[in-house]
Amino acid sequence: MIGLRRLVAVAAAALFSIAIFTVPAQAHDYVAWTGSGCLLNLHRNVVGGLDSASGTCDGDNYWRGTVKDNHAPSDGHCVYAELDGIVMAHSCNSSGTFFTFLDPQRDKSAFTWICRSDNVYCRGATNINF
Repeated sequence: MIGLRRLVAVAAAALFSIAIFTVPAQAHDYVAWTGSGCLLNLHRNVVGGLDSASGTCDGDNYWRGTVKDNHAPSDGHCVYAELDGIVMAHSCNSSGTFFTFLDPQRDKSAFTWICRSDNVYCRGATNINF
């Protein structure tokens, strides 16, 4: 009887964790990649966008692009781009802010995030190549 109760408790805990940690993907969130694995654009429905500039994926350890706040008029927040834990640029409009990132590790790869200024929403690409 104790074994059955324990089995039921474990099964209930597993189902509960699935219910909590299963988050549906947002329909308008996407990351587009070039053939080399360089980020072409990272558009996030609830945050903004991050677009790479032409020529970014040339293997020189620099990532060049623009962070854009596509929701500034409606949500009252700005956004910022973060590469390898370094805040690179802020934007409060859909025109965006251009920036250049020099990879400090020189491995032509970086974890990439775009976040709303209140840090409630952050989305990112696991890793980009440049």
